[in-house]
Amino acid sequence: MDSTTHLVDANPSPYKELLHPLERVATPPLDLQCNSPSTPNPDHDTQDVSPRSSQKSSPVRPKPTPLQGIQTIVKGDAYINEEDYEKAVEHMQTSDIKDLDTIEAMANRALKYHEQGEYKKAEEIETEVIDLKRTIFGYDHPTTVVAMRNLAATHFMQGKYVEAEDLGMEVITIGRRVMGLEHPEIIIAMTNLGAVFCAQRNYDAAADVGQEVVSLGRSYLGVNHPDTIMAMTNLSLVYFQQGRYNEAGNIGVEAVYRGREILGDRHPQTIKAMGNLAATYYEQGRLEDAEMTGVEAVNLAGYVLGEDHTHTVLAMLTLAKIYCAQQKYSEAEQIQTKVVSIRWNTLGEDHPDTTAAKNILAATQAKQEDTAKPKRFSLKWARHRRQQTWVHIMRV
Repeated sequence: MDSTTHLVDANPSPYKELLHPLERVATPPLDLQCNSPSTPNPDHDTQDVSPRSSQKSSPVRPKPTPLQGIQTIVKGDAYINEEDYEKAVEHMQTSDIKDLDTIEAMANRALKYHEQGEYKKAEEIETEVIDLKRTIFGYDHPTTVVAMRNLAATHFMQGKYVEAEDLGMEVITIGRRVMGLEHPEIIIAMTNLGAVFCAQRNYDAAADVGQEVVSLGRSYLGVNHPDTIMAMTNLSLVYFQQGRYNEAGNIGVEAVYRGREILGDRHPQTIKAMGNLAATYYEQGRLEDAEMTGVEAVNLAGYVLGEDHTHTVLAMLTLAKIYCAQQKYSEAEQIQTKVVSIRWNTLGEDHPDTTAAKNILAATQAKQEDTAKPKRFSLKWARHRRQQTWVHIMRV
């Protein structure tokens, strides 16, 4: 694929902002247990009579060696500090023995960095973990495949979409051969690849992958599995971006229905599906359905996620556009004013999203019969508005 496909459009359509983004990682990056079957696990071996076992009554706990220190991650005690971790890695690198628990601990440490948003550190460790697992287990081994999937997810979070795509394709190719097409890890990898395509605005490829993920999810995970429901939500977004609103609406309705039944109304996945469906109804001209769904999405998102959350703001923007289409400019102005306040306080006055929100608000104000010109927006006024309780007016 052309390396320029990862570039974001300079002037994206404002309608694209109305929909929630795809899940960047279907589930948190994980790693398979790589203890050798022939090696007893000290956490489960109740017959251990080694001298180590007889030291439990010692009042002083000896300082662990670097290798022992890093293995505490595997046992779930705690994440070790940076200094001990570096010593442990150095110990492993200078040793001829590639301890499997240590490799597993490295993978867990990379996961911690990923969760903290330190993607560069996560990338460095995950790259080394892959090299070690390829050496020990080979390329065609499930634990190697999962390690590769983790790195692909990290590349995605760094905006390295070309690298994420290349590695994601390799994961799926190898994974299908050694784990099977229907394996949950492969379905997750395909979901993530679809997210990469969507970030590259390659919606045709994203649709192809998304359709296969939904089909596999229905067949092997079950139609009510959370990952299947998420795949439906993602596919509805891709269809929306392609302008395939009828198809987006059909699968979006199912995603909302199953989300309510299985996950509950207040689950973030259900709320995102509602926001997507409201935007789809808007594009179909079904304004009453769009309003009803949009109001619920805004209220639930504000309650569950918080009014400053990205998904809440997107749901608010969707609802404001619906009101404008219905010529309910007062209701739209109330929402858009809140969006300006949120973006001003979270992003800053000069951020492009803040500027766009102010322009949209000004346009709505100009359409109102009792507004001759847009009101002047000041920082003082924004702070005053932010202090007010947000209560959406629902038409009965």
